[in-house]
Amino acid sequence: MKSGALLVAVAMLCSNALRAQITLSGKVTSNQGAVPFAAIVVQHSQINAVSNEEGNYVLKGLKAGRYVLQTKCLGYILRNDTVNVLSDASYDIRLTTSNQQLDEVVVNSTRVDKNNGMAYSNVDAETLKKQNLGQDAPYMLNLLPSVVVNSDAGNGVGYTGIRIRGTDPTRINVTINGVPVNDAESQATFFVNMPDFVSGVNNIQVQRGVGTSGNGAGAFGATINFQTNQLNAKPYAQAISTAGSYDTYRNTLAAGTGLLEGKFALDARASNISSAGYIDRASSKLQSYYLSAGFYGKKSVLKFINFLGQEKTGQAWNYVPEDSVKKGKRTYNSCGEYYDSDGKVHYYKNETDNYKQNNFQLHFIHQFNKRLNLNVTGHFTKGAGYYEQYKAGAMLSDYNMQSVITPKGDTIGSSDLIRRLWLDNNFAGGIFNLNYTANSKLAFTLGGGYNTYFGKHFGRVIWARYASNSEIDHQYGLYTTN
Repeated sequence: MKSGALLVAVAMLCSNALRAQITLSGKVTSNQGAVPFAAIVVQHSQINAVSNEEGNYVLKGLKAGRYVLQTKCLGYILRNDTVNVLSDASYDIRLTTSNQQLDEVVVNSTRVDKNNGMAYSNVDAETLKKQNLGQDAPYMLNLLPSVVVNSDAGNGVGYTGIRIRGTDPTRINVTINGVPVNDAESQATFFVNMPDFVSGVNNIQVQRGVGTSGNGAGAFGATINFQTNQLNAKPYAQAISTAGSYDTYRNTLAAGTGLLEGKFALDARASNISSAGYIDRASSKLQSYYLSAGFYGKKSVLKFINFLGQEKTGQAWNYVPEDSVKKGKRTYNSCGEYYDSDGKVHYYKNETDNYKQNNFQLHFIHQFNKRLNLNVTGHFTKGAGYYEQYKAGAMLSDYNMQSVITPKGDTIGSSDLIRRLWLDNNFAGGIFNLNYTANSKLAFTLGGGYNTYFGKHFGRVIWARYASNSEIDHQYGLYTTN
Protein backbone atom coordinates (compact mmCIF):
# COMPACT_ATOMS: atom_id res chain seq x y z
CA MET A 1 0.00 0.00 0.00
CA LYS A 2 2.79 2.41 0.94
CA SER A 3 4.71 1.41 -2.17
CA GLY A 4 1.71 2.15 -4.40
CA ALA A 5 1.17 5.54 -2.76
CA LEU A 6 4.84 6.39 -3.32
CA LEU A 7 4.59 5.53 -7.02
CA VAL A 8 1.52 7.73 -7.38
CA ALA A 9 3.32 10.63 -5.66
CA VAL A 10 6.38 10.27 -7.91
CA ALA A 11 4.13 10.20 -10.99
CA MET A 12 2.34 13.36 -9.83
CA LEU A 13 5.68 15.13 -9.28
CA CYS A 14 6.90 14.14 -12.73
CA SER A 15 3.64 15.30 -14.24
CA ASN A 16 3.91 18.67 -12.49
CA ALA A 17 7.52 19.04 -13.61
CA LEU A 18 6.53 18.39 -17.22
CA ARG A 19 3.67 20.88 -16.98
CA ALA A 20 6.11 23.48 -15.60
CA GLN A 21 8.05 23.50 -18.89
CA ILE A 22 6.59 26.35 -20.97
CA THR A 23 7.19 27.07 -24.64
CA LEU A 24 7.23 30.60 -26.07
CA SER A 25 7.12 30.92 -29.86
CA GLY A 26 6.58 33.64 -32.39
CA LYS A 27 7.84 35.41 -35.48
CA VAL A 28 10.57 38.02 -35.97
CA THR A 29 9.70 40.62 -38.61
CA SER A 30 10.68 44.09 -39.83
CA ASN A 31 9.29 46.57 -42.34
CA GLN A 32 10.97 44.40 -44.99
CA GLY A 33 9.17 41.22 -43.93
CA ALA A 34 10.35 38.15 -42.04
CA VAL A 35 13.79 38.32 -40.40
CA PRO A 36 15.72 35.02 -40.57
CA PHE A 37 18.73 34.13 -38.39
CA ALA A 38 17.85 36.54 -35.59
CA ALA A 39 19.19 35.51 -32.18
CA ILE A 40 16.64 35.58 -29.36
CA VAL A 41 18.21 35.26 -25.91
CA VAL A 42 16.44 35.03 -22.55
CA GLN A 43 18.52 37.28 -20.31
CA HIS A 44 20.19 35.73 -17.25
CA SER A 45 19.63 32.21 -18.56
CA GLN A 46 21.04 29.69 -21.04
CA ILE A 47 17.80 29.62 -23.05
CA ASN A 48 18.06 30.98 -26.58
CA ALA A 49 16.87 30.39 -30.14
CA VAL A 50 17.54 31.45 -33.73
CA SER A 51 14.72 32.35 -36.11
CA ASN A 52 14.41 30.17 -39.20
CA GLU A 53 14.11 31.29 -42.83
CA GLU A 54 10.47 32.29 -42.28
CA GLY A 55 11.39 34.28 -39.14
CA ASN A 56 9.81 31.78 -36.73
CA TYR A 57 11.44 30.98 -33.39
CA VAL A 58 10.73 28.67 -30.43
CA LEU A 59 12.01 29.05 -26.86
CA LYS A 60 11.66 25.89 -24.77
CA GLY A 61 12.20 25.09 -21.12
CA LEU A 62 10.70 28.24 -19.62
CA LYS A 63 8.88 28.37 -16.32
CA ALA A 64 6.05 30.71 -15.34
CA GLY A 65 7.47 34.18 -14.77
CA ARG A 66 8.62 37.46 -16.25
CA TYR A 67 11.44 37.44 -18.81
CA VAL A 68 13.47 39.91 -20.84
CA LEU A 69 13.98 38.79 -24.44
CA GLN A 70 17.00 40.25 -26.19
CA THR A 71 16.78 40.02 -29.98
CA LYS A 72 19.79 40.73 -32.16
CA CYS A 73 20.36 40.40 -35.89
CA LEU A 74 22.88 41.83 -38.30
CA GLY A 75 21.50 45.01 -39.85
CA TYR A 76 18.90 45.66 -37.12
CA ILE A 77 18.83 47.61 -33.86
CA LEU A 78 19.15 45.50 -30.72
CA ARG A 79 15.72 45.06 -29.11
CA ASN A 80 14.72 44.18 -25.54
CA ASP A 81 11.17 42.97 -24.78
CA THR A 82 9.69 42.18 -21.37
CA VAL A 83 7.25 39.27 -21.54
CA ASN A 84 5.06 37.73 -18.83
CA VAL A 85 4.75 33.99 -19.39
CA LEU A 86 2.19 31.87 -17.54
CA SER A 87 1.64 29.09 -20.07
CA ASP A 88 2.52 28.19 -23.66
CA ALA A 89 2.18 31.42 -25.62
CA SER A 90 3.06 33.27 -28.82
CA TYR A 91 4.96 36.56 -28.95
CA ASP A 92 5.95 38.31 -32.18
CA ILE A 93 9.00 40.58 -32.33
CA ARG A 94 9.40 43.50 -34.73
CA LEU A 95 12.92 44.82 -35.44
CA THR A 96 14.01 48.19 -36.81
CA THR A 97 16.62 48.24 -39.56
CA SER A 98 20.00 49.79 -38.75
CA ASN A 99 23.53 49.83 -40.09
CA GLN A 100 25.04 49.86 -36.60
CA GLN A 101 25.15 46.07 -36.18
CA LEU A 102 27.52 45.75 -39.15
CA ASP A 103 30.31 46.28 -36.61
CA GLU A 104 29.91 42.65 -35.59
CA VAL A 105 30.97 41.36 -39.02
CA VAL A 106 34.55 42.21 -38.02
CA VAL A 107 34.74 39.31 -35.57
CA ASN A 108 32.18 36.87 -36.98
CA SER A 109 34.80 34.66 -38.63
CA THR A 110 36.70 34.14 -35.37
CA ARG A 111 33.69 33.45 -33.15
CA VAL A 112 31.80 30.27 -32.29
CA ASP A 113 28.31 29.72 -30.87
CA LYS A 114 26.27 26.98 -29.25
CA ASN A 115 26.06 25.07 -32.54
CA ASN A 116 29.83 24.49 -32.57
CA GLY A 117 31.29 21.53 -30.71
CA MET A 118 33.76 23.63 -28.75
CA ALA A 119 34.13 24.73 -25.14
CA TYR A 120 33.95 28.50 -24.97
CA SER A 121 33.01 31.40 -22.69
CA ASN A 122 31.73 34.89 -23.48
CA VAL A 123 32.42 37.89 -21.26
CA ASP A 124 30.10 40.80 -22.01
CA ALA A 125 30.60 44.54 -21.52
CA GLU A 126 28.61 44.68 -18.28
CA THR A 127 30.77 41.98 -16.67
CA LEU A 128 33.97 43.66 -17.86
CA LYS A 129 32.81 46.96 -16.43
CA LYS A 130 32.33 45.42 -12.98
CA GLN A 131 35.68 43.60 -12.98
CA ASN A 132 37.86 46.27 -14.58
CA LEU A 133 39.85 48.00 -11.83
CA GLY A 134 42.90 48.75 -13.97
CA GLN A 135 44.49 45.31 -13.95
CA ASP A 136 45.74 43.72 -17.18
CA ALA A 137 43.33 41.89 -19.48
CA PRO A 138 44.19 38.34 -18.24
CA TYR A 139 42.72 39.21 -14.84
CA MET A 140 39.34 39.85 -16.51
CA LEU A 141 39.40 36.15 -17.51
CA ASN A 142 40.73 34.75 -14.24
CA LEU A 143 37.43 33.16 -13.15
CA LEU A 144 36.76 31.37 -16.45
CA PRO A 145 37.18 27.56 -16.60
CA SER A 146 40.74 26.24 -17.19
CA VAL A 147 42.28 29.72 -16.91
CA VAL A 148 45.26 30.46 -14.63
CA VAL A 149 46.92 33.90 -14.49
CA ASN A 150 50.05 35.20 -12.80
CA SER A 151 51.56 38.61 -12.16
CA ASP A 152 55.23 39.63 -11.94
CA ALA A 153 54.37 42.51 -9.61
CA GLY A 154 51.95 40.36 -7.60
CA ASN A 155 48.85 42.52 -8.00
CA GLY A 156 47.90 42.22 -11.68
CA VAL A 157 49.28 45.58 -12.78
CA GLY A 158 52.30 45.41 -15.07
CA TYR A 159 53.56 42.18 -16.59
CA THR A 160 50.96 39.41 -16.34
CA GLY A 161 50.80 35.92 -17.81
CA ILE A 162 47.98 33.55 -18.68
CA ARG A 163 47.67 29.81 -19.21
CA ILE A 164 44.59 28.06 -20.52
CA ARG A 165 44.33 24.31 -20.10
CA GLY A 166 47.98 24.43 -19.05
CA THR A 167 49.10 25.91 -22.38
CA ASP A 168 51.46 28.91 -22.32
CA PRO A 169 50.78 32.17 -24.25
CA THR A 170 52.85 31.11 -27.28
CA ARG A 171 50.05 28.71 -28.23
CA ILE A 172 47.13 30.93 -27.29
CA ASN A 173 45.88 32.82 -30.34
CA VAL A 174 44.86 36.40 -29.50
CA THR A 175 42.98 38.68 -31.90
CA ILE A 176 41.49 42.16 -31.62
CA ASN A 177 38.61 42.65 -34.07
CA GLY A 178 40.01 39.67 -35.97
CA VAL A 179 43.52 41.19 -36.20
CA PRO A 180 46.37 39.00 -34.83
CA VAL A 181 48.11 40.32 -31.72
CA ASN A 182 50.69 37.64 -30.86
CA ASP A 183 54.29 38.81 -31.21
CA ALA A 184 55.67 37.65 -34.56
CA GLU A 185 58.97 36.50 -33.00
CA SER A 186 58.13 34.98 -29.62
CA GLN A 187 54.49 34.11 -30.57
CA ALA A 188 53.39 35.34 -27.13
CA THR A 189 51.10 38.25 -26.26
CA PHE A 190 52.33 40.91 -23.84
CA PHE A 191 49.23 42.52 -22.35
CA VAL A 192 51.35 45.09 -20.49
CA ASN A 193 51.69 46.84 -23.87
CA MET A 194 47.92 47.48 -23.82
CA PRO A 195 47.21 49.04 -20.40
CA ASP A 196 43.52 49.55 -19.58
CA PHE A 197 42.65 48.17 -23.01
CA VAL A 198 39.59 46.45 -21.52
CA SER A 199 37.98 49.89 -21.01
CA GLY A 200 37.52 50.00 -24.78
CA VAL A 201 36.31 46.41 -25.19
CA ASN A 202 32.69 45.44 -25.83
CA ASN A 203 33.08 41.69 -25.28
CA ILE A 204 35.61 38.86 -25.11
CA GLN A 205 35.25 35.27 -26.24
CA VAL A 206 37.63 32.58 -24.97
CA GLN A 207 37.68 29.29 -26.89
CA ARG A 208 39.35 26.43 -25.05
CA GLY A 209 41.23 23.97 -27.22
CA VAL A 210 42.16 24.23 -30.89
CA GLY A 211 40.60 27.47 -32.11
CA THR A 212 38.72 28.58 -35.21
CA SER A 213 40.86 31.59 -36.08
CA GLY A 214 43.31 31.29 -38.95
CA ASN A 215 44.80 34.72 -38.18
CA GLY A 216 48.06 34.89 -36.24
CA ALA A 217 49.73 32.28 -34.07
CA GLY A 218 48.52 28.68 -33.89
CA ALA A 219 45.67 28.23 -31.44
CA PHE A 220 46.72 24.91 -29.93
CA GLY A 221 45.72 25.72 -26.36
CA ALA A 222 43.06 28.39 -26.73
CA THR A 223 41.84 31.43 -28.61
CA ILE A 224 41.04 34.83 -27.09
CA ASN A 225 38.97 37.18 -29.26
CA PHE A 226 38.49 40.81 -28.26
CA GLN A 227 35.85 43.03 -29.86
CA THR A 228 36.31 46.74 -29.24
CA ASN A 229 33.44 49.09 -28.46
CA GLN A 230 30.49 49.13 -30.81
CA LEU A 231 28.77 52.27 -32.04
CA ASN A 232 27.05 54.39 -29.39
CA ALA A 233 24.14 56.14 -31.08
CA LYS A 234 23.98 58.86 -28.40
CA PRO A 235 26.73 61.23 -27.18
CA TYR A 236 28.39 60.31 -23.88
CA ALA A 237 31.21 61.27 -21.54
CA GLN A 238 32.56 59.56 -18.45
CA ALA A 239 35.38 59.79 -15.92
CA ILE A 240 36.50 56.80 -13.86
CA SER A 241 38.93 56.80 -10.93
CA THR A 242 39.86 53.80 -8.81
CA ALA A 243 42.34 53.27 -6.00
CA GLY A 244 43.65 50.07 -4.47
CA SER A 245 46.34 48.53 -2.32
CA TYR A 246 50.07 49.01 -2.95
CA ASP A 247 49.49 52.60 -4.14
CA THR A 248 47.54 51.49 -7.18
CA TYR A 249 45.61 54.21 -9.01
CA ARG A 250 43.70 54.28 -12.28
CA ASN A 251 42.18 57.31 -14.00
CA THR A 252 40.22 57.04 -17.23
CA LEU A 253 38.45 59.64 -19.37
CA ALA A 254 36.17 58.59 -22.24
CA ALA A 255 33.81 60.42 -24.59
CA GLY A 256 31.91 59.90 -27.83
CA THR A 257 29.98 62.05 -30.26
CA GLY A 258 27.21 59.54 -30.88
CA LEU A 259 25.91 59.14 -34.42
CA LEU A 260 26.28 62.46 -36.26
CA GLU A 261 23.95 63.09 -39.19
CA GLY A 262 23.12 59.40 -39.03
CA LYS A 263 26.48 58.46 -40.58
CA PHE A 264 29.54 59.52 -38.54
CA ALA A 265 30.81 58.69 -35.06
CA LEU A 266 33.96 59.41 -33.03
CA ASP A 267 35.00 57.79 -29.74
CA ALA A 268 38.05 58.48 -27.57
CA ARG A 269 39.55 57.26 -24.29
CA ALA A 270 42.70 58.11 -22.30
CA SER A 271 43.98 56.20 -19.26
CA ASN A 272 46.75 56.48 -16.70
CA ILE A 273 47.62 53.67 -14.27
CA SER A 274 50.30 53.58 -11.59
CA SER A 275 51.19 51.05 -8.90
CA ALA A 276 54.03 50.34 -6.48
CA GLY A 277 53.40 46.60 -6.84
CA TYR A 278 53.42 43.94 -4.16
CA ILE A 279 56.91 42.69 -5.06
CA ASP A 280 59.89 44.91 -4.22
CA ARG A 281 60.76 47.43 -6.96
CA ALA A 282 57.99 46.11 -9.22
CA SER A 283 56.34 49.48 -9.78
CA SER A 284 54.33 50.31 -12.91
CA LYS A 285 53.65 53.51 -14.80
CA LEU A 286 51.22 52.88 -17.66
CA GLN A 287 49.52 55.20 -20.15
CA SER A 288 47.21 54.46 -23.05
CA TYR A 289 44.65 55.94 -25.41
CA TYR A 290 42.00 54.61 -27.78
CA LEU A 291 40.49 56.38 -30.82
CA SER A 292 37.75 55.19 -33.14
CA ALA A 293 36.25 57.02 -36.12
CA GLY A 294 33.55 55.47 -38.29
CA PHE A 295 31.37 56.10 -41.32
CA TYR A 296 28.10 54.13 -41.25
CA GLY A 297 26.26 53.78 -44.54
CA LYS A 298 23.14 51.78 -45.35
CA LYS A 299 25.07 48.65 -46.26
CA SER A 300 28.68 49.61 -45.62
CA VAL A 301 30.85 50.63 -42.69
CA LEU A 302 34.32 52.16 -42.82
CA LYS A 303 35.98 52.25 -39.41
CA PHE A 304 39.42 53.45 -38.30
CA ILE A 305 40.80 52.39 -34.91
CA ASN A 306 44.01 53.51 -33.22
CA PHE A 307 45.13 52.49 -29.73
CA LEU A 308 48.48 53.08 -28.04
CA GLY A 309 50.04 51.69 -24.89
CA GLN A 310 53.17 52.88 -23.10
CA GLU A 311 54.67 51.19 -20.07
CA LYS A 312 57.53 51.53 -17.62
CA THR A 313 57.66 48.62 -15.23
CA GLY A 314 60.18 47.49 -12.65
CA GLN A 315 61.67 44.13 -13.59
CA ALA A 316 60.43 41.30 -11.36
CA TRP A 317 60.46 38.33 -13.72
CA ASN A 318 62.79 36.19 -11.55
CA TYR A 319 59.96 35.51 -9.08
CA VAL A 320 60.49 34.77 -5.39
CA PRO A 321 62.76 31.81 -4.45
CA GLU A 322 61.36 29.17 -2.12
CA ASP A 323 63.93 29.83 0.59
CA SER A 324 62.97 33.53 0.66
CA VAL A 325 59.34 32.60 1.19
CA LYS A 326 60.30 30.31 4.07
CA LYS A 327 62.24 33.18 5.65
CA GLY A 328 59.24 35.48 5.39
CA LYS A 329 60.66 37.58 2.55
CA ARG A 330 57.66 37.11 0.29
CA THR A 331 58.29 40.34 -1.62
CA TYR A 332 61.96 39.64 -2.37
CA ASN A 333 63.11 40.61 -5.87
CA SER A 334 66.55 39.61 -7.17
CA CYS A 335 66.36 41.76 -10.30
CA GLY A 336 68.80 44.67 -10.08
CA GLU A 337 70.72 43.11 -7.22
CA TYR A 338 74.52 43.39 -7.23
CA TYR A 339 77.41 43.36 -4.72
CA ASP A 340 80.27 45.83 -4.30
CA SER A 341 83.90 44.93 -3.64
CA ASP A 342 83.17 44.69 0.10
CA GLY A 343 80.41 42.17 -0.48
CA LYS A 344 77.65 44.63 0.40
CA VAL A 345 74.39 44.17 -1.50
CA HIS A 346 73.01 47.01 -3.63
CA TYR A 347 69.99 47.39 -5.90
CA TYR A 348 70.01 49.27 -9.18
CA LYS A 349 66.97 51.53 -9.00
CA ASN A 350 66.33 51.81 -12.75
CA GLU A 351 66.15 48.09 -13.52
CA THR A 352 63.11 48.68 -15.71
CA ASP A 353 61.29 47.65 -18.86
CA ASN A 354 60.27 50.50 -21.17
CA TYR A 355 58.12 49.95 -24.24
CA LYS A 356 55.62 51.75 -26.45
CA GLN A 357 53.27 50.04 -28.91
CA ASN A 358 50.98 51.81 -31.38
CA ASN A 359 48.25 49.87 -33.18
CA PHE A 360 46.28 50.92 -36.27
CA GLN A 361 43.31 49.13 -37.83
CA LEU A 362 41.14 50.03 -40.84
CA HIS A 363 37.98 47.98 -41.36
CA PHE A 364 35.68 48.00 -44.36
CA ILE A 365 32.44 46.04 -44.01
CA HIS A 366 29.81 45.57 -46.70
CA GLN A 367 26.53 43.68 -46.52
CA PHE A 368 25.43 42.48 -49.96
CA ASN A 369 22.19 41.01 -48.60
CA LYS A 370 20.86 39.27 -45.49
CA ARG A 371 22.97 36.19 -46.24
CA LEU A 372 26.23 37.56 -47.63
CA ASN A 373 28.69 40.06 -46.18
CA LEU A 374 32.35 40.98 -46.61
CA ASN A 375 34.97 42.31 -44.19
CA VAL A 376 38.36 43.63 -45.33
CA THR A 377 40.87 44.79 -42.71
CA GLY A 378 44.28 46.43 -42.92
CA HIS A 379 46.49 46.70 -39.84
CA PHE A 380 49.85 48.09 -38.73
CA THR A 381 51.62 47.87 -35.36
CA LYS A 382 54.69 49.88 -34.43
CA GLY A 383 56.61 48.91 -31.32
CA ALA A 384 59.84 50.22 -29.82
CA GLY A 385 61.49 50.05 -26.41
CA TYR A 386 64.16 48.58 -24.20
CA TYR A 387 64.86 47.08 -20.82
CA GLU A 388 67.70 48.46 -18.70
CA GLN A 389 70.01 46.36 -16.51
CA TYR A 390 73.03 46.71 -14.25
CA LYS A 391 75.60 44.03 -15.12
CA ALA A 392 78.40 43.41 -12.65
CA GLY A 393 81.69 42.02 -13.95
CA ALA A 394 80.58 41.89 -17.60
CA MET A 395 83.14 40.83 -20.18
CA LEU A 396 84.04 43.83 -22.34
CA SER A 397 84.45 41.61 -25.41
CA ASP A 398 80.75 40.67 -25.19
CA TYR A 399 79.94 44.33 -25.81
CA ASN A 400 82.37 44.95 -28.68
CA MET A 401 84.68 46.83 -26.34
CA GLN A 402 88.44 46.37 -26.10
CA SER A 403 90.22 45.37 -22.91
CA VAL A 404 91.64 48.26 -20.90
CA ILE A 405 95.44 48.42 -20.47
CA THR A 406 96.45 50.29 -17.32
CA PRO A 407 99.60 52.46 -17.12
CA LYS A 408 101.18 49.62 -15.12
CA GLY A 409 100.53 47.22 -17.98
CA ASP A 410 97.68 45.32 -16.33
CA THR A 411 94.83 44.12 -18.55
CA ILE A 412 91.23 44.70 -17.50
CA GLY A 413 88.85 42.52 -19.51
CA SER A 414 85.66 43.05 -17.50
CA SER A 415 83.70 45.93 -16.06
CA ASP A 416 80.53 46.82 -14.23
CA LEU A 417 78.19 48.47 -16.71
CA ILE A 418 74.62 49.49 -17.43
CA ARG A 419 73.08 48.28 -20.66
CA ARG A 420 69.86 48.77 -22.58
CA LEU A 421 68.60 45.99 -24.83
CA TRP A 422 66.47 47.51 -27.59
CA LEU A 423 63.67 46.17 -29.74
CA ASP A 424 62.32 48.13 -32.72
CA ASN A 425 59.63 46.28 -34.69
CA ASN A 426 56.98 46.75 -37.37
CA PHE A 427 54.09 44.39 -38.07
CA ALA A 428 51.64 44.98 -40.93
CA GLY A 429 49.17 43.05 -43.02
CA GLY A 430 45.67 42.58 -44.30
CA ILE A 431 42.90 40.03 -43.84
CA PHE A 432 39.50 39.43 -45.40
CA ASN A 433 36.44 37.33 -44.62
CA LEU A 434 33.52 36.56 -46.92
CA ASN A 435 30.62 35.18 -44.87
CA TYR A 436 27.56 33.39 -46.25
CA THR A 437 24.69 32.18 -44.07
CA ALA A 438 22.75 29.39 -45.77
CA ASN A 439 20.26 28.82 -42.96
CA SER A 440 20.04 28.86 -39.17
CA LYS A 441 22.32 25.82 -38.88
CA LEU A 442 24.72 26.20 -41.81
CA ALA A 443 27.15 29.02 -42.60
CA PHE A 444 30.27 29.36 -44.73
CA THR A 445 33.31 31.58 -44.25
CA LEU A 446 36.04 32.16 -46.83
CA GLY A 447 38.99 34.07 -45.51
CA GLY A 448 42.64 34.80 -46.01
CA GLY A 449 45.39 37.21 -45.10
CA TYR A 450 48.94 38.36 -45.56
CA ASN A 451 51.24 39.66 -42.82
CA THR A 452 54.81 40.93 -42.81
CA TYR A 453 57.18 41.66 -39.93
CA PHE A 454 60.49 43.48 -39.59
CA GLY A 455 62.35 43.86 -36.31
CA LYS A 456 65.71 45.13 -35.09
CA HIS A 457 67.51 44.00 -31.92
CA PHE A 458 70.51 45.86 -30.55
CA GLY A 459 72.11 46.86 -27.28
CA ARG A 460 73.57 50.07 -25.90
CA VAL A 461 75.98 50.63 -23.03
CA ILE A 462 74.98 53.86 -21.27
CA TRP A 463 77.60 53.62 -18.49
CA ALA A 464 80.67 51.52 -17.76
CA ARG A 465 83.19 51.63 -14.93
CA TYR A 466 85.88 51.01 -17.53
CA ALA A 467 84.58 52.50 -20.76
CA SER A 468 87.54 51.36 -22.90
CA ASN A 469 87.13 52.52 -26.52
CA SER A 470 83.35 53.07 -26.25
CA GLU A 471 81.49 56.33 -26.75
CA ILE A 472 78.28 57.60 -25.15
CA ASP A 473 75.40 55.17 -25.87
CA HIS A 474 77.86 52.64 -27.30
CA GLN A 475 75.88 50.31 -29.59
CA TYR A 476 76.58 46.59 -30.00
CA GLY A 477 75.01 43.37 -31.24
CA LEU A 478 72.74 44.65 -34.03
CA TYR A 479 70.68 42.02 -35.85
CA THR A 480 67.41 42.03 -37.75
CA THR A 481 64.49 39.62 -38.12
CA ASN A 482 61.75 39.47 -40.75
